[in-house]
Amino acid sequence: MLRIHLSSADLGRVRVARQPDELWNVALGLQRLRAAEGPSALGGWRTWAGERVARTPGGREAVHRLATVLPTRGYFPDFLTPTRGEATLDDGLRTLLETPAERVEAELRLLGDQRWEHTRWVTETGLGGLAGAMTRFHEVAIAPVSRQLRAMFEAERMVRDRILLDQGVEALLDSFTPFARWRAPVLEVDFPVEQELELDERGLVLLPSAFCRGRPTSLRDPDLPPVLVYPVAADWSEPKAEAGAIAALIGPTRQQVLACIAQSAGGRTTTEIARELGVSTASASQHATVLRNAGLIYSRRLGNSVLHGPTELGKALSG
Repeated sequence: MLRIHLSSADLGRVRVARQPDELWNVALGLQRLRAAEGPSALGGWRTWAGERVARTPGGREAVHRLATVLPTRGYFPDFLTPTRGEATLDDGLRTLLETPAERVEAELRLLGDQRWEHTRWVTETGLGGLAGAMTRFHEVAIAPVSRQLRAMFEAERMVRDRILLDQGVEALLDSFTPFARWRAPVLEVDFPVEQELELDERGLVLLPSAFCRGRPTSLRDPDLPPVLVYPVAADWSEPKAEAGAIAALIGPTRQQVLACIAQSAGGRTTTEIARELGVSTASASQHATVLRNAGLIYSRRLGNSVLHGPTELGKALSG
């Protein structure tokens, strides 16, 4: 179990990441690709990614190299995910390449003597080769599904931000059952090893990830910026316009519904839309369904309510 100790100052510094972290996507995605799971795991992404790796030049080599430093489960070196859990690929790799050689070797040795023999190439050739392999794997298996990943991330962030806004940070921490439990002033997280983490007023970044498997993960070194990566349900289907759905959008009421949703940072429930626009809840729900079918909004259940947020296309059209 991981026990994260939060002072009152830390509670004020808890937040959900603003964007996905691409190096975490690479690391956890590689683990999921190589895990002993069925072909339908992650909605078919594992099968799709495996086929792309096999037929893309440099794909197999990149996976082979990364596999030496990324076991299919358990600990992997902290320097592979060096940012605070919300970085682009370029930013993350830039930070990774600045890792001191002593730290690289020390963290690789934590993988064990037997694996050390297979990871020495990293210290012997420098981090450029490792960064190249991460870049190639990202190009092959992560970048092509970036829109789906972003949509899953934004939907999850919308729900968590809404809980934080309406109910406060302790309710947010309490919402991560079944894999975490808030027992003030400690967040108890299901973890493969016993670990205590004192935040010491550094706060905590919560990073949702479709590639995180089963239970959350974090960095081994307690002195690094605290980040907790937690699993979200993977839905790889992109919102697609149904036949005639765009035409059905024409009309002032639906335009108002879309604007109402897009202008709210924390999303809008069906009831809130109905109240703001002076329509019935059934009417608001019907309009939201049309908008969702047209790929302009996404919807997620929050307790007994349905929370709606705009897709990138919805934001563009609402402006």
